[in-house]
Amino acid sequence: MDNTETTTYIFTPDPAGPCALTTTMTITVNQLATSTFAAMDPICLGDTSATLPATSVEGFTGVWSPAALDYTNTTTYTFTPDAGQCAAEGTLTVDVIENVTPTFNDVAKICPGEALTALPKTSLNGITGTWSPPLDNMATTTYTFTPDAGQCATSKTLEIVVSSDCDIPRGISPNNDGLNDELDLTEFNVNKLSIFNRYGVKVYNYGAGYTKQWHGQSDAGQELPDGTYYYVINMGTDVTKTGWIYINREQ
Repeated sequence: MDNTETTTYIFTPDPAGPCALTTTMTITVNQLATSTFAAMDPICLGDTSATLPATSVEGFTGVWSPAALDYTNTTTYTFTPDAGQCAAEGTLTVDVIENVTPTFNDVAKICPGEALTALPKTSLNGITGTWSPPLDNMATTTYTFTPDAGQCATSKTLEIVVSSDCDIPRGISPNNDGLNDELDLTEFNVNKLSIFNRYGVKVYNYGAGYTKQWHGQSDAGQELPDGTYYYVINMGTDVTKTGWIYINREQ
């Protein structure tokens, strides 16, 4: 008997036996159908929400080997159909993707009450998500970025320091000795600096990005006389600092 293809068999009676006629019988062999499965989306490392399908696209039932998903490694699984379905084995590969850590630029420390720009909703490496808690410009706070689902990304924290040391220097000594030669406001996120003389005349102005460019000179680049000057420093939409500063070039 051939169990690989449909065959017609002929029965010939034994001549020595009773009178009988030759007859035939056809045995149909159904070809095995391969079990197939729709491709599964890649799963994120450690994500245990995915499961292997219970039936094939053709409706075959069976068992998987390995029996459970490996959530840590890309694996090819073998499906063995239950008996009596004329079904052949099938395979399914499930890719496991490493999680990505979102990256962000650090935020410079601020003074209490200084305006804070909203934190970006997309990381430098393209991960989208949300931040919590809400921004607080009065206290040092650690913020947590939670990626949107389906990106295989981990959470990320970012600390914004609200400094208690926000005093503006009271004087500069621009004598090129390398000590206190400039008005250093590097830590203040200055949007605009204006310097006035004692008559209220603006003698120096610098816009966004000021760090320590003023060393006692006028807008024209000339040395200002020693003496008391007054500043207006804008550090955001809500914070403006005013006060006086003394220029002393004596050695």
